[in-house]
Amino acid sequence: MTIGADRLVEFARRYVLRDDETIEWMKAVGDGTDTPVVDLSTAERGLSVRVVRGLLQAERASFVAAVVAVTREDEDFDGPAPREYLLMRHDGTAVRLADAGAVAALGERVLSGDLPPSAYAELLVYGQWPGSWAKEVVGDPVAWRRRYPAGAPLPDVEPLSVRLAGGTMTLTFAAARQVPDLSGRFTLDVSVWSVSVPPDAPATWQVRTVAESVPV
Repeated sequence: MTIGADRLVEFARRYVLRDDETIEWMKAVGDGTDTPVVDLSTAERGLSVRVVRGLLQAERASFVAAVVAVTREDEDFDGPAPREYLLMRHDGTAVRLADAGAVAALGERVLSGDLPPSAYAELLVYGQWPGSWAKEVVGDPVAWRRRYPAGAPLPDVEPLSVRLAGGTMTLTFAAARQVPDLSGRFTLDVSVWSVSVPPDAPATWQVRTVAESVPV
């Protein structure tokens, strides 16, 4: 589905800007393409609102029209600028991945088969693990290790697993997050997630850090 720049502006007004925040300047790039971008400024901040393709598996879910990234552009930041992701539904409503309650409510989509467990894991990592650095679900720990030097002190983690018992799905996986240092290199933080998706209540999750600032 092609999302026009005008729809991104409407989306920003409804889900990103505060009620008293007015757009003072705006520029659309790539309108009519598959990945439009709207840059806008208010009296307090500058934002880039864009459709991103190929980042999250959830983009392919039947209820999702597009994945939208909102990035703060008006200040210099130590590391990547603050960014959040939203799922735009076909009806024009949104799921903010930073909203724990909204993401928890998506658990029913996992049980129904509308959203693969691995796609739900990505939503948790991108929305509920703070920081704007590059992140990933470690679906295949062996392949993940091979991307880094042989001597890198990476922790041992298990592949993503799904277990169903009594109608409740338990999803366990590891995730990695890049943290840039002052030299321009980056280190890795690694966490292990345990997610419970019951049939009659929102999903819940626990996160355990297993390694921090691993040099790679």
